[in-house]
Amino acid sequence: MNEVFEFLFKYRPLLFQEGDFSLLSPWPLTLVAGVAALLGIPALLTYMRARGKSTRIDRIVLAGLRTATLLILFFIVMQPGLVLTSVVPQRNFLAVLVDDSRSMTIDDADGTSRAEKAATIADPSSPVMQALAERFTLRYFRFSSNASRMESLGEMTYDGSGTRLGSALTYAHDELQGVPVSGLVVISDGGDNADEPVGDALLPLQAASVPVYTVGLGDEDPGRDVQISRVDVPRTTLAGSALVVNVLVNSTGYRGRTVSLVVEDFGRIVTTEEITLPDDGQPLVAPVSFTLNTPGVRELSFRIAGQDGENVLENNVRETLVHVRDRKEKVLYFEGEPRWEVKFMRLAVSSD
Repeated sequence: MNEVFEFLFKYRPLLFQEGDFSLLSPWPLTLVAGVAALLGIPALLTYMRARGKSTRIDRIVLAGLRTATLLILFFIVMQPGLVLTSVVPQRNFLAVLVDDSRSMTIDDADGTSRAEKAATIADPSSPVMQALAERFTLRYFRFSSNASRMESLGEMTYDGSGTRLGSALTYAHDELQGVPVSGLVVISDGGDNADEPVGDALLPLQAASVPVYTVGLGDEDPGRDVQISRVDVPRTTLAGSALVVNVLVNSTGYRGRTVSLVVEDFGRIVTTEEITLPDDGQPLVAPVSFTLNTPGVRELSFRIAGQDGENVLENNVRETLVHVRDRKEKVLYFEGEPRWEVKFMRLAVSSD
């Protein structure tokens, strides 16, 4: 069927789907249509005055054939064409984003780490990157909790404590503002643990017609696993104040098992919370409450011990920093006129 279509219309159906149909005639459409009307209307009227042995059906058929002939001539004069968009070599830019988080160091079933696979794909000397470099100007980025531009893969550290795909896409798009961007290529294991959904970052890319291509790494079936996906911790807190932290835990193959979530401050156990693992694929938000009394920057570690049959243990721990301040915070209260609530607020703050 495609061969017949190509024989009749010169191009494959796929090109008609990707291209834009256009009339390339230098003559204005209204002018050509007016000339066609001046020639066609009198020709059709002659069949209305025709007499003799011709029947009404004969005249209708002949009028239809002449009308079709005039339309074909009109179509030819307008010079129909198919406009296709192609990339000028080395003119457009292509961003290559490589995951730099700690989860990329995990070895898959074949014994090769995800970082090694990413380096093989993103290496400028690889066949894939060489083929892309022939058509695009490549720009490399690395991302984990933050994103940054890199000149070579030697800048990869694979020690990031988080993976924020959305902010990485936004950063790369902003860095390439003002130049033609053909797309963003993301090489990652897909372990996004950002607070904001990735869809929010895709909206401006979709509006700018910038496609995102993903290269997924890692086993499709990770087996039995327990993972601390995210830890919501405030950046600062007051010394001696109760701190409530939400820990997001995902698990596969351990439904209903009770495990210990241990919180450590520079290796010293602060608190331990017993949690029950949910069904496979169902995230669990475990609130953990504890107090930090030592001022300064504290390194907190949230850890779940490895379970039997668990192959990946690197994602059982997540670390974060909290700045503990030993001072009284100043509060500015501004309102149109003083009210009795000010007194109670002052008492509440003074007793804290």
